[in-house]
Amino acid sequence: MNRFQTAASLLMLVAASAVMAQKSQPTSRTIKGEDVKFTTDPDDVEFCKTLGEVGGGFRRTDKAAAALGANVVLQTIYTSGGEQYVANGGTAYFCGADDTAKQAEKRAALQKSADRKISCTAGLHCEFEWSRVTAWLLENSKWKLRNVTDALITTEGPMDTGNPSFEVIKMATGDGKTYQILMRASCGIGQCTERALLRLKAKFVDFVLAPPTQ
Repeated sequence: MNRFQTAASLLMLVAASAVMAQKSQPTSRTIKGEDVKFTTDPDDVEFCKTLGEVGGGFRRTDKAAAALGANVVLQTIYTSGGEQYVANGGTAYFCGADDTAKQAEKRAALQKSADRKISCTAGLHCEFEWSRVTAWLLENSKWKLRNVTDALITTEGPMDTGNPSFEVIKMATGDGKTYQILMRASCGIGQCTERALLRLKAKFVDFVLAPPTQ
């Protein structure tokens, strides 16, 4: 290989490296402020690349995030006077297609876990599972129990807070022998993420379906 061929090979190598480096970077030059999404759920950025902190008013925050090449801002939540507030600023992330796909896959698995059915047969079986319901609520609810019957348990709350309230019903399926147990959790408007409630429901199902200990 002569010196001209060597020089040409080096130029091609440099050009190829530049292209690869460009592809590996977030598309920061094409992101605009209006493209930036805001979230308070850390799960939304679990697989994404952290780019830095941004702050200030809403307009400055999205523009600052876009300037970093970010398309998502995880907003900071702070507590003042016993109340939770969402700051305009937070941490900027770039979430690519692969990151979004991983998030969707993890969420689907969580949804499947939370959607498992709890059923029982009238008698000792239902009595045991209903006692597990009560035990879980006493352990996990920050609110006092409001109604407790053999078919319905509700807690106080949630008012305008991030402390979930719960409602659990035991519903006959129609054959007179089998019942289904359903739980619903809710927070004050905007105080809990959907996935936080799904995680609670999945843990509830795990606990109630756990076999009796010897």
